Amino acid sequence: MLSLRPLPTETVSRIVSGQIITSAYSVVKELVENALDAEAKSIEIRLDNFGLDKVEVKDDGCGLSRSEIPLMTKKDHYTSKINQFQDLTNGNLTTYGFRGEAVNAICTVAEVKIISKRAEDVAAIIMKCDNKGKITECNLISDEFVHLAKKYLSAYYICQNSTLILL
Repeated sequence: MLSLRPLPTETVSRIVSGQIITSAYSVVKELVENALDAEAKSIEIRLDNFGLDKVEVKDDGCGLSRSEIPLMTKKDHYTSKINQFQDLTNGNLTTYGFRGEAVNAICTVAEVKIISKRAEDVAAIIMKCDNKGKITECNLISDEFVHLAKKYLSAYYICQNSTLILL
């Protein structure tokens, strides 16, 4: 008989993520719900090879700050939607998502790049995450570069007040 032993943290993380992210459909669902909760009026979805190679969700929601993006990628369940369990039962929950685990779950199963720019930001922020949700790269893109990129690179996507998540 085998004795009980703890699973490695990475194994637990992948199992839990597999309960949230089961397919390209669930990636799109989670990211669209985040966009709607961010008051997006326009959402663009692009799938390469039916979502097996890349899932891209672009929206015109309120965007994320430089300090908020790393919180979304952590396993610590950061959320702006509830403060305590009672918030789920008092009938006032008006959002699609609230657990604060979707982006971290996506990080566990895919390479993630997040591009975001809020109305008050002078530049967009680009962050790449590893499979543990740790930020591995962080850069700023100025508006001048954005306008040039839009003019010359048809595959470059970014707009005011948007969050674009690439997998």
